[in-house]
Amino acid sequence: MRPLITVILVAALAPAAPVPKDAKKADDKDLLLGTWKTVTENGKDGSGVITHTWVFGKDDHLSQQYGGNGGNLGPQKGVSNWTWKLDTTVTPKKLTWVNTKDPLDKWESAYELDGDTLRVVIVYKGTPWPEKVAAGKGLYLYELKRDTAKK
Repeated sequence: MRPLITVILVAALAPAAPVPKDAKKADDKDLLLGTWKTVTENGKDGSGVITHTWVFGKDDHLSQQYGGNGGNLGPQKGVSNWTWKLDTTVTPKKLTWVNTKDPLDKWESAYELDGDTLRVVIVYKGTPWPEKVAAGKGLYLYELKRDTAKK
């Protein structure tokens, strides 16, 4: 009986093996990197939406390619460029993006990330911070899927 107690005590007091660097959980900033395609916009099919593609870069650059399909912008096409940052200390988590040409053009949005699905709700100025990522008064929802071909 005594040897069994000794083995249990030694096992309990032994230092845990270090966690390999590869096993470290990626943070949201790393998980957002890459190309995302709009699937729905405020619950509508993504084929007629303003923004088709969002590209999050390591250098805090966000590129949004939009229009050209007769959606909200008609035949207009374009690209807008932003810087982006996250605040994961609030609930829901916050994504802030600022236009690179006009720093006063700043948007705050709540987001949730689930694998290859990203839901972003733009919170219009004067709207209270939402309790969840969903469309509503003063809240405009995008659902995006990771473009795995361009990951």
